[in-house]
Amino acid sequence: DWYKLQVSEAVDIKQEELTEELKDIKETLNRVSKENAELKIQEEALKNEVSETRQRGMKGNLVISCPDTRQGGPSKAQQLTRQYDGRVETPPEMCSRLIKEKTGCHIPPRDMMACHRLGFTDTKKNSWVVRVDNRLPDSGWEDLATGMVSGRKPDRSYFNTNDGIFINYMLEPTKSDLLRQIRILRKKRLVHKYSVNQNGRIMILKEKSPRSLPGQGTAREPWIEVKDLKTLRSNFLTISFPIEKERQEEVAT
Repeated sequence: DWYKLQVSEAVDIKQEELTEELKDIKETLNRVSKENAELKIQEEALKNEVSETRQRGMKGNLVISCPDTRQGGPSKAQQLTRQYDGRVETPPEMCSRLIKEKTGCHIPPRDMMACHRLGFTDTKKNSWVVRVDNRLPDSGWEDLATGMVSGRKPDRSYFNTNDGIFINYMLEPTKSDLLRQIRILRKKRLVHKYSVNQNGRIMILKEKSPRSLPGQGTAREPWIEVKDLKTLRSNFLTISFPIEKERQEEVAT
C-alpha cells in the first residue's frame, strides 16, 4: 500500500506539471495565433498601400488596343498617310486619332509624354501605351476621364462600340488581375456593370436598379467599390475566387 501511495503521488505531481505545461503551450498558441492574425491584417494593409502607390504612379497612362478584325482585316492601329502633308503619322498622332474616333475627346500629341508599343506578340502587336502629361482642367484628358466613367462623348452621345478600338486605363498588376475577375463575372452575367476611374478605383453594380414610380425620383444605384478579392468573396458567396483564367475578349471601356 505504501508503494502504491508513492506511485499515486508521483503520478499526481507529474500530471500537475504536465497540466501547467499544457496551459503554457495553449497560452503561447493563443498569443501566436493573435499575433499571426494581426500580421495578416498588416500585410493586407501594406499590399493595398503598395497597390495604391503603384497605381498613382500610373495615373495618366492609357492602353489603346486595336486587334485585327474578325474578318481578317487590318487593325486600326496603322499609321496612315496624312491627308495634307503626305507624310506618315507618328505614333502619338495615330493614338490621338484613335482616341478621338473612339471617345470624341481630343488629346493632342503635345499633351503626351510617352507613346510606345505594349509588346510585339500576336496579342499585343496592335496595343499602345500612352502617357498623358497634360491633365489640367479643360484639357482633353479631363474630357476623356469624364467620358470613361459615363461612356459618353463630350457631345453626350455614347462611345462607339463596334469600331475595333479599345481604350482602358493602365492598371498595376494586382488591380489588373482583380478587373479580370470582374470581367469574367460580367461575362457570366453576375455583374450588371463595372467602371474604372482615372485613379484605378474599381466599382461594380451587381444588379440594375428598378425603375422608380412617378414622383419618387430616381433610385440610387448601389455601386460597390472593389479593392480586393475579399470584397468579391463577400458579395458573391457561391463563387470560388480567384476564378480560373479564361480566354478574355477585349472589352471596351
